[in-house]
This record gives sequence, C-alpha cells and structure tokens, in this order.
Amino acid sequence: VNLDYSQAELRVLAYLSQDPWLIDLFKRGDDLHNQVALAMFGEGFTKEQRVQAKTINFGIAYGRGAGSLRDDFGISMTEAVGLINKWFQPMPKVKKWISETRLLPMRGDACKSPFGRERHFVVTNTNRNAIQNESVNFPISSTATDLTLMSLLTISKAIKNSAYSAFIHIINTVHDSIVFEVEDKKEVIDWLVKTGITIMRETPIALLGDRVPFKADAEIGYTWGSMKAYELI
Repeated sequence: VNLDYSQAELRVLAYLSQDPWLIDLFKRGDDLHNQVALAMFGEGFTKEQRVQAKTINFGIAYGRGAGSLRDDFGISMTEAVGLINKWFQPMPKVKKWISETRLLPMRGDACKSPFGRERHFVVTNTNRNAIQNESVNFPISSTATDLTLMSLLTISKAIKNSAYSAFIHIINTVHDSIVFEVEDKKEVIDWLVKTGITIMRETPIALLGDRVPFKADAEIGYTWGSMKAYELI
C-alpha cells in the first residue's frame, strides 16, 4: 500500500506564497492542470497545451526555466518565456514569493522552512542560477517531506494501537509518500487507507493551519510496478 500526498509541493507553494488564486483552486478541488491550462490558453485548450501546463506545474518549484521548456517542447525561447509568463499571470503572489526567495542567497541570508529548517549557500559566478533554484526548492520540498514524516509518526502510533498491528509493516518513505507491506485482507487495507489518508489530511491543518487543504491518495499492488489507485467502498 502506498499513501501519497497529492501535489504536495504545489500546495506548499500555495501556503508559502499565500496566493489567493492557487489557494482557491485547491479549496475547490479543481483539476490543477486543467485550470492552469485554462488560465494560460483559454477555453478549448488542446491536449498538448495541458501537457505544457502540467510540465510547468511540476517544474516551477525546481526552478525549471525557459531553456528547458524550449528543448522539451521544441519551441523558440520567446515562446518558452511566454509560457512561463502565462503560468505566473493568475498567480502574482507566487511570482513575488519566488522572486524574493531567489534573492536570499545573493544577500547571504539563510533559506528557512516553516518548521525551522535552514539552508545556507555559498554563491559563486558559476553556481549562481543553480543556487537560486535550490533556494526556492528547499522550503517547498523540505516542508512536503516534513509533513510526510510527521504524518508517518502519527500513523505509526495508530497502527501500534490498532487490532491490525501484526498485519501492517511500514517499509519506507519516498519524499511525500509512505510505503507499507500489508496482509492481503480487505478490512486491513481499508483501515490503513482510511486512517492514513485522514491523518495525512489533518497533519498539515494542525501544523500550518487550514487555509490550504492537503489531500492524499492510495495505491495498492503486489509489486511496485503494478500499483493501482485504491478507492474505499
């Protein structure tokens, strides 16, 4: 069983930037990629345009730039810059937060997560852009990982106090997901999925407040490559 935060890094970005458009999108439970494509390209956007929006959605937290998009999509640099500008257009506070965060290492300031983690950088002429990208990614990915780890601690306690402790084993975390080996019994799987997803939804509320909702999904399978979405019935 794999319990995975849905779009954790973009939800963290919404929290850090406090951007109303992105927060409202998650509150409504809209399809992120569709809504971003709609904002970028308007009604009737194509499948290829949705892929472009999705690529930028997942890449923005890692500082993915116009050059990378140009190479991936086979477009001009001007077109790539235009895509990024369109992505930011409905989210001005996201753009502001990213711009300000990129300046921190240039001033010699530490990058900090909401949970107090800090990262310090040594900037040179050759690593400047990479360091600025890392300064943006650090508070986002660090927060997503910490939410996962803190959820895991609570899930572990719940398992130990349940009637199913002998049938559930925590195996690993993979960034913002938690992997379990579970006895192949529906009642055990259902309990773990329901309990785990509830804890992963409530942990961010306890630690960050309830302005940005977090969501978790479940997958099951006999092997890592055969995992399929699992819905409680």
